[in-house]
Amino acid sequence: LALGVSPRRHTVGIPEFKYVANMHGNEVLGRVLLLQLIDELVRGFRNNETWALHLLNSTRIHILPTMNPDGFDAADTNCIYSQGRFNYHGVDLNRGFPDAFASLQNQQINEEKMEPEVRAVVDWLQTETFVLSANIHGGALVASYP
Repeated sequence: LALGVSPRRHTVGIPEFKYVANMHGNEVLGRVLLLQLIDELVRGFRNNETWALHLLNSTRIHILPTMNPDGFDAADTNCIYSQGRFNYHGVDLNRGFPDAFASLQNQQINEEKMEPEVRAVVDWLQTETFVLSANIHGGALVASYP
């Protein structure tokens, strides 16, 4: 979902921001937060609230609340740690992205072995010009950076 003054296309001078959550299907807090964020942004924009108008007129915000819908569906409501973490094929999507430095080390990226969810996000990353991103996880107090 893209929100902003021109949600369907990039506008020169308008920065692109990306939120992704629920990469591990059993980490549901980020999914809930992003769905709430969508609701707040749309409601604020419709009600002509200054903060929402300013934000959505000056930034194009992309939101992917659930990267791992199969894992989310499989997640146990009793909080069993690993149930739902992986996708339908049993793959941890967080480990499926190509190494950003592989080409520097003359390594080939095997795109055929990429999970469909990872392939979709990689394609998305190649079509948009994000200046800032956040990948929301749950269960630990961690800040990761490249």
